[in-house]
Amino acid sequence: GRRTAQPPRVSMPPKRSAHVFTSDDAPDTATASAYNIYYCKFCGDHCLTTEASLASSPRRRTDNAHVIDTAKHVTKMKLSLAAKPVAVMRENGEVEVQYRYACGAVPVGYSTSPDGSGLLYIFDGALSAFDYEKDHAVKDDGSGVRPPPPCGIAGAG
Repeated sequence: GRRTAQPPRVSMPPKRSAHVFTSDDAPDTATASAYNIYYCKFCGDHCLTTEASLASSPRRRTDNAHVIDTAKHVTKMKLSLAAKPVAVMRENGEVEVQYRYACGAVPVGYSTSPDGSGLLYIFDGALSAFDYEKDHAVKDDGSGVRPPPPCGIAGAG
């Protein structure tokens, strides 16, 4: 017997399957209702999203500001940090340095640490959970002019 030449063996690649995961497949660990969204009472812009509720947050005795512990509550701000800190003289004679956050030119809150870690203080009456555009089905007409926020409407309240 003579052996006949066999064609070279071609190894087939292993069978693989592709799995596609989307955000729809992800478990619903952070629902929208777990977050509170706050808007500037002056211009109506979205300023703050946090797990903390301003309505039930503790208040600071010195200025009645709402206190949010950013180490305990997820907090995202759409605010600008002022270029210079502000020194505030307290009743006890101590000077407190505040790193102010603003919506446009309007101060909304502050932190006492330069990097914004720790406690975030929101000025009383600066923010609202009320979204004028969403709650009143107002659409942006492209003019750049926003409707007045509820605090500026006579009889709103």
